Amino acid sequence: MVSTPEQVEQTSFLALQAWLAGSPWRLSGGWFFIAGLAAAGGLTRSLVSWVTLALGLVLAGMLWGGLWTQLTATRGLPDAFTTRRPALPYVTPLSPLGRMVGWQKPGVLGQLVRIGLPLLGLAALVAYLLGTTALLLTTAAVAIVLVGSAAIRADLQDLWAWMRALVVAGLPFALGILTVAAWPDQPRGLWLLGLAGGYVFLAVASVTGAGRDPGIASLLLGALGTAVICGVLVVANLPMAAVVTLLLTVPPLLAQSGRTSSRLGASQAWWLGAVACSSLALGFGIG
Repeated sequence: MVSTPEQVEQTSFLALQAWLAGSPWRLSGGWFFIAGLAAAGGLTRSLVSWVTLALGLVLAGMLWGGLWTQLTATRGLPDAFTTRRPALPYVTPLSPLGRMVGWQKPGVLGQLVRIGLPLLGLAALVAYLLGTTALLLTTAAVAIVLVGSAAIRADLQDLWAWMRALVVAGLPFALGILTVAAWPDQPRGLWLLGLAGGYVFLAVASVTGAGRDPGIASLLLGALGTAVICGVLVVANLPMAAVVTLLLTVPPLLAQSGRTSSRLGASQAWWLGAVACSSLALGFGIG
């Protein structure tokens, strides 16, 4: 069951379902933010304070993810973490505050104003605390969310999947890297860019609704993402990490090919393991 735009306005205001519902081992912005920190070496030298880590997780996972989930709610595309949303008091349509602000009024523009603006304000505040780079990435995230919102209403499912991958994987990974320091020089900068591209492919592959033939499209994208990530690790002289990453991607690829009976939702943990292995290996230089 997937939340529809009507269901969205009757449930949580801050899209906390991305954190409070479903499996914590799914591909999400918070995990990719940590992967960016790890790949940039932020975990090895203790360059990031706990406050910065918490703010980054809130921004990349809760707020960017909340904007995406609330404003691009889908009727036909499966997205496991949108199934159960805990309602928050005083921000639901029938609450006193909801009546005061006209929460029950329908319409896309109303949804953008009632849901988008408060979340955008919180995202801007957290990004301001993190710095200029976070503000710029938040601006990019808002633009991508608007494109994704238009894409889902125009039934452009492929474009929706790619925009989602940028919000869930690409931007959070970049935020994690740039939280540590400026983008590294070559060749490490190219390695990080390669990992980012591979993670975006994995994020698209994890959405079974991408493409006209979801099974084939997801399998090809997952295989391409795996090849890019493993290639980066090999070039970085981390062959053992490349082998382990490859092994971690085999179960979800088999699930997408239909050769196993595993649920595609269970593949998220395998994808996440591959992301963790590759980012930690590059950051610590082990493998």
